Amino acid sequence: MSTQKTLGPNFFQNLALIPKLYEHYPRAFASLSKKYGGVSQMKIPFRALIVNNPRMIHYILKKNAKNYAKSNLYAPLRPILGNGLVTSEGETWRKNRRIIAPEFHEKAIEGFVSVMARYTQELIDRWENELKTKNALQVDIADTMMELTLNVVSEVFFGDQLGSHSKKIADSLYVLLDASVKKNLEFIPTPPSWPTPLNIKVRKAAKVLDQLVIELIQHRRSNLQASATDVLSRLLLARDKETGEGLSEQQLLDEVKTL
Repeated sequence: MSTQKTLGPNFFQNLALIPKLYEHYPRAFASLSKKYGGVSQMKIPFRALIVNNPRMIHYILKKNAKNYAKSNLYAPLRPILGNGLVTSEGETWRKNRRIIAPEFHEKAIEGFVSVMARYTQELIDRWENELKTKNALQVDIADTMMELTLNVVSEVFFGDQLGSHSKKIADSLYVLLDASVKKNLEFIPTPPSWPTPLNIKVRKAAKVLDQLVIELIQHRRSNLQASATDVLSRLLLARDKETGEGLSEQQLLDEVKTL
């Protein structure tokens, strides 16, 4: 790849960017990419590159992935997701990937797509029906997309068993994902063990999420069938081809939360 100067906001523009990141970080990242191109940089409080170029993303994640270690930006996610594929590295990552990757083969992905398309069409139909009786339709996109995602996840990953857990999971995820961004923007990082308002909020949400996921795993394990097609069942049955080992209880918990 060619080397070129990476553009980005100056010191004062970086400071002005902070409240925008807290308010809506995807929009802030998108604005940087729109202004500075496929690769931009910011320095608040550390130097970070925002890559929004398909060719470069493929190079980083696929072609030359070994050259890019996971940075400290993943640290706030570890108390939330544990040591799953997103946050782990080295032998732990390779071992878990050997077990999990076969469950996401081409035919399985095609099945996921059909479920996504069905729930998306149901959402569109619902909007169109509401518009027939109203002059305008106001939609909270964040809540709607979370609802859509959880509907898909419920069927594809858990065999349609989220039920009453759905809202609790959504509420916990909102808290945890928002907190992970805010932790990365701290000028003076605070250890997770410190009883700050944000850390206390994170611990409560993480505990709720862990309890819900454990219940889902236990329920699926008690009704496990070799012919099941949902992802959780397949993970419970999956074995490492090299060692014959499956995922431990902690690994299973971490990977399900990651998914």
